[in-house]
Amino acid sequence: MKLPGGYGGIIKLSGKRRRPYAVRIIKGYKKNGTPLYDYLGYFEDKKSANIFLAQYNEGKLTHDNRPISDILFRTVFDEWITEYERYKSVSQKTHESYICAFNQLSALHDKKFAYLKIEDLQAEIDKLDGMSDSTITKPITLLHHMYKYAMKHEYVEKDISQFIIRVSAREKAQKHKVFTPDEIAALWADESEISRQLLIYIYTGYRVMELLRIKTADVNLKDRYMGGGNKTDAGKNRIVPIHNKIYPIIKQFYNPKNEYLIMDEGKPFTYAHFNDVHLKPFLESKGMEHTMHDTRHTCATLMKDAKCDDLCRKLILGHRVTDITDGVYTHILPQRLLLEINKIKV
Repeated sequence: MKLPGGYGGIIKLSGKRRRPYAVRIIKGYKKNGTPLYDYLGYFEDKKSANIFLAQYNEGKLTHDNRPISDILFRTVFDEWITEYERYKSVSQKTHESYICAFNQLSALHDKKFAYLKIEDLQAEIDKLDGMSDSTITKPITLLHHMYKYAMKHEYVEKDISQFIIRVSAREKAQKHKVFTPDEIAALWADESEISRQLLIYIYTGYRVMELLRIKTADVNLKDRYMGGGNKTDAGKNRIVPIHNKIYPIIKQFYNPKNEYLIMDEGKPFTYAHFNDVHLKPFLESKGMEHTMHDTRHTCATLMKDAKCDDLCRKLILGHRVTDITDGVYTHILPQRLLLEINKIKV
């Protein structure tokens, strides 16, 4: 059957080839009238070539001539995050949260994106019922981003993610549990790497990712303090003194060849890997029921119990100084902060 003009054509190439059928379109002509061709793809049989050519003319191919119907969920994610991070300033923490959200949707990874139904998406979100608010929110937000990207590139005609029904999050615990003196003693008695890391958290008050992103260059062993910090304006780039008890631990972790003080076999830790692979199993093995934020709460409590100066306590923990008089004196020498943190005798 003769194909319509401008539709493109299929030819069989000479010789022994694995994919002898070529799909081509005319892109122009030479001065003598000879056509110039663009070759769109090569196929094992003529039927596949005809299907491809029909998809091309129906607008069912991507800009680089991939069948839209064959694009997997994981492919859309890879394309979206690459484009998103090319045009936006995305922090390492945000990048890791998107990777974590993607992994929560693992059942969708190898499914063809264009054929996904709202039931497929809802089934994955339903699995998160009763989990934390952020655990539920992140994959839903990711799906919104991916469908917006897919519509822009005409992979799908509508955004079905808008029809997701959000499941209920568990109620937030009202209080954090302080590590008891016996539990802290048990951490000192244990010589594992994770116990040492927990002790650093307890004696510095760092948030989880703050410590995991402390660069080796920001550790001053001579004057006994570390820099870094994030999340709030008061918490960023603050000085955190190294308590005398954890100074030997910091020295053990310190390696000038490493980018970060705390590393995971030569690579930066992610929150999920640190929490799920290292922290939770360790605490369960010790019979301790705690979250990572309990270490920060423990530090604040120990400083209060030791009657540390209130302003110094706020500066070490990265709390906002609201008192006007205090605000004038926020530039306090590291030696003064070190003196205050060492009041903790536990």
